[in-house]
Amino acid sequence: MKLKRSCRGGFSLVEVLVVSVMAAGMALAISSVIRVGLRSWAAKQGQMDASSELRRSLHTMAKELAQAQRAMDIASTGRLEALVGGAWVAMPADGNFYPTVRFRVPQDLDNNGTVLDAAWVVERSVNPIQYSQGAGANTLDLQRTEGAAVRTLLRGLPQAASLPAGEIPLGFRRLAAPNDSVVEIRVWVQRGAGIPGVPRSGETEPAVLSTQVRLRN
Repeated sequence: MKLKRSCRGGFSLVEVLVVSVMAAGMALAISSVIRVGLRSWAAKQGQMDASSELRRSLHTMAKELAQAQRAMDIASTGRLEALVGGAWVAMPADGNFYPTVRFRVPQDLDNNGTVLDAAWVVERSVNPIQYSQGAGANTLDLQRTEGAAVRTLLRGLPQAASLPAGEIPLGFRRLAAPNDSVVEIRVWVQRGAGIPGVPRSGETEPAVLSTQVRLRN
């Protein structure tokens, strides 16, 4: 009597190896797609965040700058001034961008319920408001200074070397006559992706926004 040998179904070692290699390849491909998607999402998110912060900063500066005076005579305490060569001067109406400006806003100093004094002259804040880049470790910050109070409005200003020729990270310019009552604010910003596991080499390109403000008479 002849005994039948039972056969068991299974995979050979070669088949197991082939399937393992294919699975590893598919996992690697999927991982690559996910990483590319994360980088793309991070870049878009960084651009959106930068744009949102830029708009808020521009709105704050424009709202206050609109209260500066158009009058450029030395007796005008509310005039818009620029730091030129280490000295504060009335901002020239030459169309050039200046990185640091200051001005005073109307303020009720005598507590009479209005910003006008007894001689019907507009009262101005004791300390001027200054907009500029920070110093030292904060050189890439946009800061608002009033007296001893310093507030950072925006972080992530780019290095000037990364901008197009002739551009500066933060600039204010007074247009030439007959539009010399208009001041343009221009701000550049650069933000990193900031997502764990995504290399920061994927930082977004510098973005820029600008707005124009009409000064008071």
